[in-house]
Amino acid sequence: MNFTPAEEKALSDIAKKIAELRMFLGKYELPADTSRLEGWYHFLNVTRSILGNFNNDVSTIATLLAKRYLMNRFPGLEFDACAKRQGASGLDVNVVSENGQRIIAEIKTVDPYNPTDFGAAQRDAFLKDFAKLANTVADHKYLFLTEPRAFEVIQNKYLQRLASVTVVCLADGKELAA
Repeated sequence: MNFTPAEEKALSDIAKKIAELRMFLGKYELPADTSRLEGWYHFLNVTRSILGNFNNDVSTIATLLAKRYLMNRFPGLEFDACAKRQGASGLDVNVVSENGQRIIAEIKTVDPYNPTDFGAAQRDAFLKDFAKLANTVADHKYLFLTEPRAFEVIQNKYLQRLASVTVVCLADGKELAA
């Protein structure tokens, strides 16, 4: 898969964060004395500072996985997976294929909070995404999931809310059409 300049930069930035974290973890050990809360705080604060909003980096990689999936399904499809900032409102993917077909997708990197269902906040976020998919006119609609357990929860509890949506687990390649 060829990457756009923005995608290359995102991958490079993530690699730099990981390299910096690796260097930090190689130099400093986790505080051994649990009574030294200041040491724990410093260690965690530096780690957080290095990683920044790491959830956005995870979402970026998930978006690239979704792009690869879509490019395999729609030959000639090209788009920049990093054109839309992670966390920005709107559809995660909203592109037009070579033959003029609109393709939309939502991408979720959530691992269900409960053993067989999402937690309340997770469920609310999913329901909003379901509504976006349902209320948008498109030739192809997808819900991409990165966690197999999330796929199982969708399959077992929420599939009826996803009419005309293909649900894909990017981790193991499972998919189902609602």
